[in-house]
Amino acid sequence: MSDPNNPNIQSRNMPQWALYQRELFWKDNMGEVPPFSTEPGDLEDLAKRTRQVLYLLECRTILYTPCKPTSLLPPPNNPSHARRRQQTRHKVSAPIGFSPIGINKIYHPLGKLPVAKAAKEKNLPYCLSTAGSTAVEDVRKANGAGPRFFQLYMPHDDELMISLLHRAHDSVFTAYILMLDTWQSAWRHHNEAESNYAFYHGISADLGLSDPVFQKRMKAAGIDPKTQPNEAGAMWIDNVWHGRAWSWDKTSWLTEQWKRISGGKPFCLKGIQSVADAQMSIEPGVDGIVVSNHAGRQVDGTVASLGALEKIVAAVGDKTYIMFDSGVRGAADVFKALALGAKFVLVGRLWIWGLSIEGELSISRDSIESLPNSAAMIAEKSKLKENVALLHTIAKLPLPPPASQIAMPTLIVGLPTSIVLINSLSRAKKDLAAAKLCQLPLAHMADRVPKAAELPIINHSKFVPYSLEKLADLDSNVRDRACDQIYPSQIDTTGLTHLNFAFLFIDPVSFRVVPVDPGDTSLYSQFTALKSTVMQTWISVGGSALSDLGPTQFTWSDMASTAANRAAFITSLCTFLEQYGFQGVDLDWETPTVSSRGGRPADLNNLVLLLKDMRTEFGTRYGISIALPPDYYDLSGFDAKALQPYLDFFNFMAYDIHGPWETPYLGAFVRPQASIVDIGTDTSPLWFDGVDPSKVNLGIPYYGRGYTLTNLTCTDVGCPYSGPNYAGQCSGSPGVLSLKEIDEIIEQRKLVPKKIPNAFQKQITFDNQWIGYDDKDTIHEKVRWGDEHCLGGTVVWSIDLAAGNGKPAPSAPLTIPVIPSPSVTPPEGPLKASIDGSCGQSATCLGSLFGDCCSKYGYCGHTSDYCSLDSGCQSYFGLCGDTPLVSPVAPVASPVSTSNPITALKPSVDGSCGKDATCLGSTFGPCCSSYGWCGSTSEYCLPSNGCQAGFGACTGSLATTASPSSSSSPTTISPVLSLTAPLKFLKLRQIRKFVHSFILLATG
Repeated sequence: MSDPNNPNIQSRNMPQWALYQRELFWKDNMGEVPPFSTEPGDLEDLAKRTRQVLYLLECRTILYTPCKPTSLLPPPNNPSHARRRQQTRHKVSAPIGFSPIGINKIYHPLGKLPVAKAAKEKNLPYCLSTAGSTAVEDVRKANGAGPRFFQLYMPHDDELMISLLHRAHDSVFTAYILMLDTWQSAWRHHNEAESNYAFYHGISADLGLSDPVFQKRMKAAGIDPKTQPNEAGAMWIDNVWHGRAWSWDKTSWLTEQWKRISGGKPFCLKGIQSVADAQMSIEPGVDGIVVSNHAGRQVDGTVASLGALEKIVAAVGDKTYIMFDSGVRGAADVFKALALGAKFVLVGRLWIWGLSIEGELSISRDSIESLPNSAAMIAEKSKLKENVALLHTIAKLPLPPPASQIAMPTLIVGLPTSIVLINSLSRAKKDLAAAKLCQLPLAHMADRVPKAAELPIINHSKFVPYSLEKLADLDSNVRDRACDQIYPSQIDTTGLTHLNFAFLFIDPVSFRVVPVDPGDTSLYSQFTALKSTVMQTWISVGGSALSDLGPTQFTWSDMASTAANRAAFITSLCTFLEQYGFQGVDLDWETPTVSSRGGRPADLNNLVLLLKDMRTEFGTRYGISIALPPDYYDLSGFDAKALQPYLDFFNFMAYDIHGPWETPYLGAFVRPQASIVDIGTDTSPLWFDGVDPSKVNLGIPYYGRGYTLTNLTCTDVGCPYSGPNYAGQCSGSPGVLSLKEIDEIIEQRKLVPKKIPNAFQKQITFDNQWIGYDDKDTIHEKVRWGDEHCLGGTVVWSIDLAAGNGKPAPSAPLTIPVIPSPSVTPPEGPLKASIDGSCGQSATCLGSLFGDCCSKYGYCGHTSDYCSLDSGCQSYFGLCGDTPLVSPVAPVASPVSTSNPITALKPSVDGSCGKDATCLGSTFGPCCSSYGWCGSTSEYCLPSNGCQAGFGACTGSLATTASPSSSSSPTTISPVLSLTAPLKFLKLRQIRKFVHSFILLATG
């Protein structure tokens, strides 16, 4: 313990030098991370990589220091006077309980609540720590009747300490435990190296922030926990772990206060590691001790708690109630502690590991069910009858029945996005020090990323960060924009190694690959002409739209389900690759096993079979990659470890993690779409699965996502919004702005971007608009993060969003193949929607994914080349221009809702429509589809496709939402349409949520 009379201390107000760790922890909020870990083993491993360390090693005749076998014994307090004892007794199901572990919210979004609930269900003691992630009062609700203990890290603020005592008593905590050895957290090498400290990131300070006395302290300090969560969290933990040791006298005072407030409830001391300290603990008011070395985390080389237990029991076992807590990894450890004389054992590691991986289920199954039964078996096999009796009688209640007789909770919580275990979740990596040895050449990023507006054409080498692999996306829809069109011939490929074209579709019947748009065929040759000796050109197959509701929804799952279907796809794909000169393929099946996106449970294994078959057929001729979604639920549909042998790399889509579609579930509050905190969490399942990080490329968005704010005085993350931001002039999608558009807004409005704390993203606000995005600074930070984690490179969506000429495209940017115009005669009967992009006597473009207009060449599309009468649009087989032109499809009345809306409805803010919302006035589109979603294409607006006129407009009518006085049903719409104004028909693939598509990949 520190001595206040030590003459070497210059001032009692001077903090300990070890508290420098606070500065290291805070660095992450400033975008800084220490250059390396100070853990001695890490430093030595790093040093061995240099030749200079050999000189030092030559001077060492033995390879370990003489002090290594020596154990350190830190006294828990400055000695003052003696103690006496009183036993504490509780009736529980087994002589085990939940050890107090702080900061639970980094493992589970509900913090302590699942643990407290599991303890209640199993009738086992639960212990809450001052460093807990949940308010004392909320733990009481989850834990029910208990029993429960409160473990105190004693602050130097007496009023605050008394408040914590009162809150524990008022919440019916049955005992109080004072933690003696942690008046300051130990130096934690890896945490400091990563500035990984949850409290300094506003995580897990709930217990303190809910305290009325501490709330007064924050107010006096000018800290608002709602707008300054990082500062509030830091203030709380710095009050708890304050860096000044206590004396035994202060411990006696605390004991008296608890006894007074609680009416004499048990009080225990934790952190006892020697006979001398145990003897000092036998004092009035102290009812028991916990033998613990804090899992060895406070002092390197301290005595093993199990080794100290036997001597302590021999010295004071008949005078006080002895519990044990430290290093318990299984039933054998529980048994050892009980056999050596402990009357109760607290378990921590097992349940926190389980909570991290499988949520509440694993807490009950792994930590609770197995331990007491296994310990009893060990005791019986060891023929130690006295310990068998101890296991069954000391807690006064029988052991729990076998797991088969217990109703287990069914909720399995995996790795939700709210986990904030920063930069340290990889099993596949060795450790941070090893990761830093990757030494990817990423440091040049900041100097090579100009503002997008400065690029007259795409110059990818100046924008994409350096890494072992470079990836980016180019949306082939760029040619259809009102402005900022970019074409393959305009791409500067300097420094790239791979360039991917998106997308290629799959026919849902034959499983042959087909162009998304017939016009794409003219781009293929332009695109593959870019390949060189240092850069390959690849094709991306699929995309989000292929799994949208419609005729292609089940295409992926159907294709992968049988060997014959897979063979048809692969054969067709090989023909395509050879015909156009592509050198690899990226599979963009984003949601296997997700039923709402056409998935089935069998997809998990079938995708592996598909990749295996592809690699068998491809050999080394063609490369293979696959896109991975950031959502944990979607990612669970991939057996990434099993896929790995057949792939060149994975492309992790670290964007669109949050957006307005979450409104019904998470509320209408601003969230950054690609925070590094979420990215760290969302990549963690890959490391747990054993995926090689060097095969994973990190997604970076070249666009921003934004919202329309509801309160102009609240303009930061967490503030309420009414819907997505307004669509950009060129990008044209609500909720999205390209980086080029963002740069132009910043320049025109003279805005000063603001860094979003802890996110590695920036934000701008203007009028009622909030936009979150990445720029050269935040991309630099993400690249450095990827570098530190040994990731293979970066994948960007999409390169066309970063630059453009800002002007409409030339009138004829592409050379469309000249096909003799067929003789246009009316079809003889109703036609089906085209599934391959062709139109004419056998198919109509109405309802086709390829577009609603049939060109004079017999292809479906939606640009003027297809829809303009001057260009030869065929009105018999689709829509043309802005006149009432329609294919003679079979007349189908617009489905009428079973009941009209009872009250006037508000415009949809999340894209859904029906009884609660109308599409009229919605940024997602004016038409309500048969599936209850807003949009503006024929899939949403045509009566023949099921447009619901009661909840929006349908083509040929402007059906208003029913008012309270309206009693008539929406009228059936004639198949002969009457357009009163021009409509923009957008393909489903243009409405997708900007996911992996067109890739630029580099290998250095």
